[in-house]
Amino acid sequence: MVSNRLRPCQVRHNTKMLHTTYAEKINIEVLALILFFLHEGKNDIHSQKSVIMDVKIQFENAVADSKTLPAKPSNETLLNLYSLYKQATEGDVNGEPPTTFDFVAKAKYEAWASLKGKTKESAMEEYVKLVEKLKG
Repeated sequence: MVSNRLRPCQVRHNTKMLHTTYAEKINIEVLALILFFLHEGKNDIHSQKSVIMDVKIQFENAVADSKTLPAKPSNETLLNLYSLYKQATEGDVNGEPPTTFDFVAKAKYEAWASLKGKTKESAMEEYVKLVEKLKG
């Protein structure tokens, strides 16, 4: 008696009927599923890259816009812009904190350090939103 896996069967492939065995049919179906998921995953990666590129372009435009704001922002807002910019361009704070006597540098360092763990893309998005709000 012939095993079910070795019995002949037909598989439709691009409008053609292929003669094969059930075992090969199963392999073809598995391969088709693998290729489908690989293709879908590739699309997700491309769309993620596209979104990241859009955020970077928006960020670069916001950086340019921040230099021509209608009114000078408060020191607190400027500090927030600075820390978001640093997080977006360099990532988490690095280096030693400045001395306690350099108040401006210390405030900048602490503001940037408060964003530790935030992704660059997230910092870019927040920067863009803040600049848009400041533009009015």
